Amino acid sequence: MDRRPRTLFLANRLARKGALAFARMVAPLARVTNLVGAEIPEGEAAMVETIRRGLAGGIEWFVIAGGDGTLAVAANELVGTSAVLAALPAGTGNTLAWALSLPRRDSDWLAMAAQGFVDTMDVGLVQAGGQRRVFLNTVTIGLASTLAGRLTPTEKRRLGLLAWPRHLGSVLNQAPVVEVALLDASGTSDRFLTRLLVVVNGCGLAGPIVAGPPPMANQDGVLEVFALGEDSLSSMARVTVQVLLARHREDPAAHYQQASAFSLLARPPQSMDIDGERWGQTPARFSVLPRALSTLLPERFASPGHLL
Repeated sequence: MDRRPRTLFLANRLARKGALAFARMVAPLARVTNLVGAEIPEGEAAMVETIRRGLAGGIEWFVIAGGDGTLAVAANELVGTSAVLAALPAGTGNTLAWALSLPRRDSDWLAMAAQGFVDTMDVGLVQAGGQRRVFLNTVTIGLASTLAGRLTPTEKRRLGLLAWPRHLGSVLNQAPVVEVALLDASGTSDRFLTRLLVVVNGCGLAGPIVAGPPPMANQDGVLEVFALGEDSLSSMARVTVQVLLARHREDPAAHYQQASAFSLLARPPQSMDIDGERWGQTPARFSVLPRALSTLLPERFASPGHLL
């Protein structure tokens, strides 16, 4: 009897390297897992339906080749189940892959899969407009959401991380100043003006930029919230440098805080960017789901006793 995990391999063809990863990894995956299916679903709805069928059919591992948005879609279905998200980095930023130190080379990733170490990680949950969505890395409002709306899939595939700087100058001039209110469980609020608010689960911010020591910040049971400066561009520039130096927690202009749950109000109401994809609008409620998602990890990061 094959004791290797029953595995379904799914790829997002619109991800920067999704189709390429799919073409080169089907056969190698079949050698290290019990691969029972491999598909490139047409769109998010098809991806969700395929994952749901896989769960109903007893799939244990879902290998997902795509960017952070694709992984968040998969996580939204897998959270709270015993199924494992095996993230195969194939997007533009690959923030989760950087945060969890996932291998970039095919051979190293397959060696990780062959070892089969699995652990659980926190996921963030955002609720707005009667809907709910999990996130793996970040939710932003303001500048980043405006910038995400400018980028096309073609630009992201062709330019990679350079697609963001291409539009940054024009977006900076148009990014609205937002009045933000963060309300904790007791109703206590922090109110301030900013052009960009960031909510972080774990430690990944954008690509290789991290908010804290990787990777076990993905198991700390809290979300981090901070503003990238206040209303002036000079404040924004200063806090940006502080973020890159991992010193933003001490900067008053960052309004940094940690919370397991809070509400976010914004005036005017703002669309949100969740792991690189636009979704919903404020007001919103945020919380953390502690260790709610099983994920494949390099052996050095997995807790003892999680070898499958």
